[in-house]
Amino acid sequence: MTAENLVVAIDPGHGGRTGCRTRDESLWEDDYVLAQALELRTLIQLAQWPVTPVLLRYGPDVCPSHAQREASAQAAGYHLLISLHCDSVVQEYAHGGRAFFWPGNEIGEAVAHVIADAYPDEIGAIATPADLGWSRVRNVLGAHEHTAVLLEQGFLSNAHDSEQLQRESIKAGIQLAVLAGVARFWHVFEASRLRAA
Repeated sequence: MTAENLVVAIDPGHGGRTGCRTRDESLWEDDYVLAQALELRTLIQLAQWPVTPVLLRYGPDVCPSHAQREASAQAAGYHLLISLHCDSVVQEYAHGGRAFFWPGNEIGEAVAHVIADAYPDEIGAIATPADLGWSRVRNVLGAHEHTAVLLEQGFLSNAHDSEQLQRESIKAGIQLAVLAGVARFWHVFEASRLRAA
């Protein structure tokens, strides 16, 4: 395996109207993460790295199971999966982004930390292992055979986060943070490949 066939699967979470939304329903998670996924794919293509971005699409009204998402990623020949989401809870004070990785996956942890470190300050983000997240986070990441990072971009239930998430500069900042994570994966992947050679 060489860097020339390194594949990054970009998975916009949920589908249809199964995700969360702002309190006034002006922004839905499904729409937001799909738009971010499309932009991220374009950014990776424009970078002209030896990385192939693959957008996992399932149809406008489809919310596939975790197994179906993994099957789509496997069919694409992925090495890294980025699962994009937004968060929402009853408590409006919850805020910020979170980059989850599978415990013990050192490459996933490195990618999550790079994303969190590069995240726009207006929202902020932390990297955290999936076992400290909700069961749905563990279910998403646990379904994948290869390295996967789940990014909760911010809380749509928080007025500040939802306002910031709709700003073009913040959207671009989040995309660049993920791009930095992809670059980190590529470098770690290449280093391990060279050590094994």
